[in-house]
Amino acid sequence: FGTHMTALSESIAINNPVAYTNDGANYILRIKDNGTARAISWGSGYRTVSTTLPTTTVAGKLMYVGIFANAAESKMDVVVIAQEA
Repeated sequence: FGTHMTALSESIAINNPVAYTNDGANYILRIKDNGTARAISWGSGYRTVSTTLPTTTVAGKLMYVGIFANAAESKMDVVVIAQEA
């Protein structure tokens, strides 16, 4: 599954999912601003595994966020952040 947020013109909030029923499902977020860095806030249902949640975009650069649903712990495990050089 993928969600694409591009040409962001304001800060964004990545809210908690409504349910964690698809245990183990993977999700990719693709985020890019409109040339100006934007703040990113994360719901408490997101946690990191060997990475750090980004709090801002990098102006004009593409970012991918890899996530696995963890229904047993009602969390979305963020396992990778890839940032365009």
